[in-house]
Amino acid sequence: MPTTTISEYTPIEQINRGLKTYFMPNIIKQINEETSPIFSALKKNVESVPGNAFVLTMKVGRHGGIGARDETGALPTAGARPRKQVSVESKNLFAQFEISDKLLTTSKDTRMSFAAEFTDQVKDMTADAADFVTRNFNTDHTGIFGTVGSVSGKTVTLTDDSLIDAFAPGQYLDFGAVAAGVFTPSVSGARIASVDYDNFALIFNNAITPVAGNKIVLSGDYGKEMTGLAEILTQNNTIYGVDRNVEKWFNPQFIDKKGDALNSIWIKKIMDAIKTRTGEKVDFIAMTPDMTTAYLQEREAIAMNVDYMQLNGGFRVAKYSDVPISEEPYFIPNAIGVFSMNTLRLAQACDWRWMGDGNPLTKKDGYPVYTGAMACYAEVLAEKPAALGLIKGIADAV
Repeated sequence: MPTTTISEYTPIEQINRGLKTYFMPNIIKQINEETSPIFSALKKNVESVPGNAFVLTMKVGRHGGIGARDETGALPTAGARPRKQVSVESKNLFAQFEISDKLLTTSKDTRMSFAAEFTDQVKDMTADAADFVTRNFNTDHTGIFGTVGSVSGKTVTLTDDSLIDAFAPGQYLDFGAVAAGVFTPSVSGARIASVDYDNFALIFNNAITPVAGNKIVLSGDYGKEMTGLAEILTQNNTIYGVDRNVEKWFNPQFIDKKGDALNSIWIKKIMDAIKTRTGEKVDFIAMTPDMTTAYLQEREAIAMNVDYMQLNGGFRVAKYSDVPISEEPYFIPNAIGVFSMNTLRLAQACDWRWMGDGNPLTKKDGYPVYTGAMACYAEVLAEKPAALGLIKGIADAV
């Protein structure tokens, strides 16, 4: 008996050719350019990765050969800016979909139905991968984006600081306690049935038993995600192996308003500090939708017009002093981030690509399904965090 491929009208070769030549360019464009304004503006470089790590060279302080002397005196002692070099391991990002053999077989007389189902799966995977990258870029490498407040049967209610919009039906989650950087799971691989966004609650098909205070990550993700803005903009932590409690020069600029209502003059102050202390110019601002509302309310209260601008990727955003404001649902709550994007980059060992031996769609051993998986090996690198800033502790919009 001849071996069945997919069907007479959809051979493996035809699908693989479409995935490589039609889908992949659009997938890369959507993830890299259409996820969010600030991620789209992030420099993205494909670099060689000797030993699975990127080399990050950071400049510290000022050039040594600057000064005033007597007319015939010795010139200032030359000295380039001090540098610190660290090795940063690339992170491994994946996205996978599958098509059952039954669907492929029963669709042989309904080409349009199969094409629609196949295209929808790839589109869904791409959209969800883009959302994952955006959330990861705004949070941190731990992968934590929620905390358990209480549990009642099938319902897990989250704390108010959880990123409720990052949860969705179908996700697999791990719940657990974190101590000294070690994640001890209480529940693993629980799949969300539905989300009550208004009440910050996750609903599962069966009762589960996490405990209050447990942290929540995508299943298997703890400690494996990219370095994100939440930790890059944290003072005195350790990042890329640099203890910023000791090496203060590697800290971002920082203002804590401790509950004050938003005043946009703070943005100018922190932009001025970055310019004076690092010589870099701020060219992007980020805040959550709630903070954007607070900003618009403040503009209205002082009878100031809000100007808008169009960015690459089709984004229309408000701006402050000609600097675009990126509205980021997953950014640090009650905070405003300011960035010199020249000092931030996404280093990639490769851009998103199909895994496998050149054929994206392959038979899964032992199962009646065909799978396709994408991979990207990358890390967010902040070469000069002092050229970034955070204003935190801002009151909610009223």
